[in-house]
Order: sequence, then structure tokens, then C-alpha cells
Amino acid sequence: MYIFNSSLSRSTSNDPLIRSTNSGRVRGFDSYFRTSDSPRLHHVRTWLGIPFAKPPIGARRFKIAERIEPWPGVFNATHLSTTCWQTEQIVYNLGAEKIWSPNTNCSEDCLYLNIWVPVTDTHL
Repeated sequence: MYIFNSSLSRSTSNDPLIRSTNSGRVRGFDSYFRTSDSPRLHHVRTWLGIPFAKPPIGARRFKIAERIEPWPGVFNATHLSTTCWQTEQIVYNLGAEKIWSPNTNCSEDCLYLNIWVPVTDTHL
């Protein structure tokens, strides 16, 4: 089974939102949010929808994941990809269960990574 090396190494670019992976470079975005337990504004670097294997559709359905071909240029990792099919998990009516309810289209083509990296003073 092929496992994607999800480490985001620093690119030769001066742009901290462009990182190199085994499959090519990816561009993310900065996001900021507050949590209910802290008035502090949190800074997070985000990369969404990074493909880590060929889509498991057609002849690849129910087979071992195949390595994705490296892409040229910089992959725009700023949007969520499709979600894998799954059953609705609202059992106990808890708010936390909503994390299992997809807010994107469902598809068997769902082998993508979303990466969030907190930014600290040492990352700036």
C-alpha cells in the first residue's frame, strides 16, 4: 500500500504558503479564528484537497491505492475536495457528531488530504 508522505517541507520559494511534497508543490492559505476558551486570535496555515493517490474509481475500485503522478507547477490547495461516502452519524444528537456529516459532495474519488498547521512566532 502506498502511503503519502504528508510532510510539507519548506519550498525554495520565499512564500510560506507554498510547500513541497513528494508529488509536487502546493499552495495553501492563511486563516485566523478565535476559540470559545480564549480571546486570542489563532493563526493557522491551511492546505486543502491535496491528492495522495489515484482516484479509486473504475478499474481501481476496491484495489490497493496507486501512487499519484507528480503534478507540474503549483497545486492550488485552497478548496475542500469531495468527501468519501459514509452513513449519517446523528445518533445522540450531539453537536460534535456533525464533524462526521460531510459538507461537500460525496464521491468514491475522495483520497485527499487536508492539512492545518498552527503558526507560532517560530514559524513566521
